[in-house]
Amino acid sequence: MIYIAAPLFNPRERAFNLKLKAIIGRSVYLPQEDGELMENLIRRGETVEYAADLVYKNDLRALHASEAMVAVLDGAHLD
Repeated sequence: MIYIAAPLFNPRERAFNLKLKAIIGRSVYLPQEDGELMENLIRRGETVEYAADLVYKNDLRALHASEAMVAVLDGAHLD
C-alpha cells in the first residue's frame, strides 16, 4: 500500500489527491477517503482533542502498514 500525504483542507486539494490516487494505480491509503477528517468528526459532535487523536492514530497505523509514501509538498499549508 502507498500512503498519500497531501493537503486536504479544501475541495481543490482533495480533488487533486483523488487524481493523484488514480495516477498511482495501486493500493493507496488516502486519508480523506480511508481515514477520518477532523471537520467531519467535529461536525458529528466529537471534541477537538478526541478527533485529533483519532486522526493521528488512524494515519499512523496506515503509515506503518504502508510500503511507501507519496508526499505532496505544495500549496499554502504543508501538513
